[in-house]
Amino acid sequence: MKTNHKSLSAETYFTWGNEKSQSGDYKGAIADYNTAIQLKPDFARAYYKRGKAKSNSGISPLQSPISKLQKNSQHKSAMQVSRSSLNRNFD
Repeated sequence: MKTNHKSLSAETYFTWGNEKSQSGDYKGAIADYNTAIQLKPDFARAYYKRGKAKSNSGISPLQSPISKLQKNSQHKSAMQVSRSSLNRNFD
């Protein structure tokens, strides 16, 4: 039976994340901590535990935000090149 995650509490996902982290399933723990944070954005312990799980799995806790910034930067550069190409065609 599939459960709607909105009906479960942030504490439930936090607990599941702790259990997965203790068993070495860091990827699963991170997913559960992410859901706990989505349900309760001010859940400081979930942010902390997610960072620890990322660190234990070899993922830098800053890797995701940095890679998102890099992708956004690359996207902006591509957009600027496209605009400059368009401007040349119309000048």
